[in-house]
Amino acid sequence: MQQQGKIGFFDSGVGGLAIARAVMSALPQYDYVYLGDTAHQPFGPKPAADVRGYTQGGVAYLFGQGCELVIITCNTAVSQALRFIQQQFLPEHSPERRVLGVIVPTAEAAVAATKTNAIGVLATQGTVEARSFAEEIQKLRPTAIVYQQAAPELVPLIEAGLHHRPETRILVQHYLHALAQTTIDTLILGCTHYELISDVVAQVLPHVTIIHEGEVLIARLQDYLARHPELTQRLAQTKALRICYTSHAESFAILGQEFFGSPVQAEHVSLV
Repeated sequence: MQQQGKIGFFDSGVGGLAIARAVMSALPQYDYVYLGDTAHQPFGPKPAADVRGYTQGGVAYLFGQGCELVIITCNTAVSQALRFIQQQFLPEHSPERRVLGVIVPTAEAAVAATKTNAIGVLATQGTVEARSFAEEIQKLRPTAIVYQQAAPELVPLIEAGLHHRPETRILVQHYLHALAQTTIDTLILGCTHYELISDVVAQVLPHVTIIHEGEVLIARLQDYLARHPELTQRLAQTKALRICYTSHAESFAILGQEFFGSPVQAEHVSLV
């Protein structure tokens, strides 16, 4: 029987393309489908119930495209919806399929990296309010001190393609000011969009180790697939790739190229 299964990525927009690129570079043999729900971005300020609905719709779409494994790359979606997807949606609709998030492996990497036992999190309002990173870090190391900083204006600015402007540096400095006064030696970029400003973050906090979710996810996914041969056996290996979005074609193509590192051939899809 021919293998048909794919690995899917669900994100609120284009930011997850950076993680997808990292995974595809490390595991190029598999077939992939990327879905950016740009019609509903940004997820950060949205009510949790709405984010759960968007995420369920995106995961269901990816399942319909033959994905056996879906990785939710949007941290807000992971914070607000992953537990619901894993504990309620999957058992009822697709018990043989798997959905993973990026928060747990990122928290593990941060705990492994810190020397001062103080970890910073720069994230959207929704992720900060859910305290997902803080809870996971403190499960792993109860004595860890976690400093969270919401940055609600960064995603809209990046989505508008304004991240190269001088104002962006000023805004990043503003958001990082409180973190710079702490003893953190490790910082989680808790939103996929922040990869495009990671160089600015590194300049503002030069002595802090920055945790990049794409790098973290590669090792975790390789390990996961090795431990689940029954899943791996269902995955096609024809190196196929589809990139989909739900709105804003022009901005998706322009920003997508920055995140993906090469021109993006994308198609519009509807989740309704």
